[in-house]
Amino acid sequence: MSGVFTIPADRCFVTTLAEGLWRRVEADPLRLAEMEVYLPTRRACRALREAFLRVTDAHAALLPRLRPLGDVDDTDFVFADSAALGDLPPAITPLRRQMLLTQMIAAKDKSLPLDQATALALTLGALLDQAQTASLDFAQLPNLVPAGTLAQHWQETLQFLEIVTAAWPAILAAEGCMDPAARRVAVLDRQAQLWSETKPDHPIIAAGSTGSVPAVARLMKAIAGLPRGEVILPALDLSLDEDGWQAVSETHPQFTMKAWLETATVKREEVKEWEGSAVQNAPRVRLLQETMCPAEVSDRWQKLTAQDIPPNSIQGLEALALDHMREEAEVIALRLRGALEEAGKTAALVTPDRALAARVAAALTRWGIAVNDSAGAPLDALPVGRFLVEAIKAAAKSADPIDYLTLLKHPLTAAGIAPVQAQHYTRMAEEKVWRGVRRTDGL
Repeated sequence: MSGVFTIPADRCFVTTLAEGLWRRVEADPLRLAEMEVYLPTRRACRALREAFLRVTDAHAALLPRLRPLGDVDDTDFVFADSAALGDLPPAITPLRRQMLLTQMIAAKDKSLPLDQATALALTLGALLDQAQTASLDFAQLPNLVPAGTLAQHWQETLQFLEIVTAAWPAILAAEGCMDPAARRVAVLDRQAQLWSETKPDHPIIAAGSTGSVPAVARLMKAIAGLPRGEVILPALDLSLDEDGWQAVSETHPQFTMKAWLETATVKREEVKEWEGSAVQNAPRVRLLQETMCPAEVSDRWQKLTAQDIPPNSIQGLEALALDHMREEAEVIALRLRGALEEAGKTAALVTPDRALAARVAAALTRWGIAVNDSAGAPLDALPVGRFLVEAIKAAAKSADPIDYLTLLKHPLTAAGIAPVQAQHYTRMAEEKVWRGVRRTDGL
């Protein structure tokens, strides 16, 4: 397999990918449609579409078929054999699964309040998805710890998890469904098998995935083995020496790509740089590569010289010592706001801290800037979600005038008439009916 490439870390992945594909078809907008490109997520697919707009100067073009691997469904694959998925049951809906798991948990422990049973059902559903995505077998769960060494709490945990190890498969069979994650794995495996048998002759490209999900790794291997198949890895370190590469372990960012290369029987020396993707900021890339070298070979840092890590490798990097999160959020918001002063410039905040991200977003709204948060927003933080919450509060027996007024004043409340009229009647009711002593027993 020689159709394996990488794009350096200092290059915009989707832009570099789009530029390479555009050059490959010699700027012929019709030839792009022959290609099939698989990306990690739907968001990545949207980003690549936008990159093609920039590369083609917004001229009309038939784009490649873009497929997301992270949340794939039947419509994301075109099977040559219409019966290829015929024996796969449909995926159970998230709400149905939540309800069934809640009932099973409540039946197993009748002392649990409904809200706790519901929360546990949500956690169990996430456990099912994670295990099935990783192609793990729940039947091996009791074998994780040798018999006779189990603590009492581990025994209780195993008994509780019988819900998913023993009872849940029977429930799914009765429902005639599969778990969503299990079905995604099955669909990916069917596609990999189909390609290994039919060998399509049009360009098929898997880009941006590292192979961390076993089913995706198998599909990537199948793509790399196609006559016109290519796999493009993100920021594979080609400069790391052999000792350092062998020292890459499970905790290292390069490990999943190393594992995939071994699975696909591709040597790192056979991986080529994607066309037109030469490193732009070599000193910075060199600094980051040394920073991320495995701990087992970090003793070589003592031998580094100014020629190895030139001073300009830290140009543009700043370290700010701030007193608290509010100040941190305001500084970040100011930096992001400054990016708007230059035409065409973009900026991004990368943080695992959701509280910090929320503070930055709130600070930016003061300047009328709405940010695109890749983590999304909780439903109850959106107008529709707040409307549903207020409607539930108003429907409760203990609801008081404030609950009703909050619902009636919500922008989505119209009561079947023009919104302006609804707000007028709400103000009248507030002034003439609900002002005064507040009732404590609800309405």
